[in-house]
Amino acid sequence: MLKKDNVWTWSINCNNTLEDKLSEGKWIVTGSKEQLSAMFQKINVLVEQGRLYKAKYSHKENPAEDLFADKEPIMVVYANDKTKEKAKQELARLGLAPSFWKYEWESKRDWMPGGKLYQEHAEAREKKITDELLEYWLKQKDI
Repeated sequence: MLKKDNVWTWSINCNNTLEDKLSEGKWIVTGSKEQLSAMFQKINVLVEQGRLYKAKYSHKENPAEDLFADKEPIMVVYANDKTKEKAKQELARLGLAPSFWKYEWESKRDWMPGGKLYQEHAEAREKKITDELLEYWLKQKDI
């Protein structure tokens, strides 16, 4: 089943489960918006068949709400230690080569204050606010 929010398009099958949630992680696949969108339909079929656990990709349709609107789109395919090689093989059958594997605990750490993604988001938000203020002030009649 496909679900879409402001940043991600998700492929979820409520019947799919992972035996070992502690080793849950994800393969990260990069590519163009067009390539990932086209491939995601095939990924969704694999999720529906239970061959993949779940997946999502950044559709890049709402840049104002995308924390990383300036970055290339990514596809995320979830698995765990027991299923990650099988998931990687399924991706290879589609001609996709994951950039890297990342555990969920690593993502949680990176989003904590002081973490890599937390810091990137803070810097991006600060730049956006600075740019918006500059634009506002440049539009003022006194300048």
